[in-house]
Amino acid sequence: MSLRFAERNREFSQGQQPPTYGLIFDLDNTLLRSAIDFSLMKREVCRLLRQACLTFDGSLPVSALIAAAAPPPQLAREIWQTVERIESCGMEAALLEPGVREALRLLWPAARLCLLTNNLLSAARRALAAFGIEDYFDLAAGRAEAGDEPQVLGALKPDPGGMLAICRAFPGVKKWLAVGDAVIDAQAAEAAGIGFVAYNNSRAEDWQAHWIKPLACLKTWDGQSVRLIEQILTQGG
Repeated sequence: MSLRFAERNREFSQGQQPPTYGLIFDLDNTLLRSAIDFSLMKREVCRLLRQACLTFDGSLPVSALIAAAAPPPQLAREIWQTVERIESCGMEAALLEPGVREALRLLWPAARLCLLTNNLLSAARRALAAFGIEDYFDLAAGRAEAGDEPQVLGALKPDPGGMLAICRAFPGVKKWLAVGDAVIDAQAAEAAGIGFVAYNNSRAEDWQAHWIKPLACLKTWDGQSVRLIEQILTQGG
């Protein structure tokens, strides 16, 4: 497992059992309305790869594009530093998706709440803290700093490694769901054997085009969405 973790331990009163359900949330356009310029990010990544005369598939998401191009370590650090610069600017301008804070408050007693993002973990945690929702998460995982060893970039979604590591961190959880807005979220969940719930408000994916059938498609964070997630979690036990 190559993602870096920041974990919070809940305190349970005597006789209180830890939750046996778990939710793994994406960040951008799921909890936060992203202001990251992903088009600029991809253009810059492609420019650097092109300058190095490396072949790449521009149709892939940025993380998968970089992994497939396999740049040498020095170039990889330069590319990821460029990604981090664009990402940090976007995170500073992000907005909280409407209703998120109340939805997390309602879901927290019944489920382990975890975050898995391809974004830089330190930037993600700053954003969560800025919006006052950091304490709802039992565990947060994201990309490590670009200056770290290259293998820390090896388990980004759609690789299921991050989700599988989160599951291992909470052996008492019997059922997990992943919630996200992108195809890579759904692909990681499927590879990890986890059900997937789509959230499509500020950005929409064509799930049918990718042969993906989410267990539910949420349009907003409200009481109805919370009840639907709770219903899916508790079905079959």
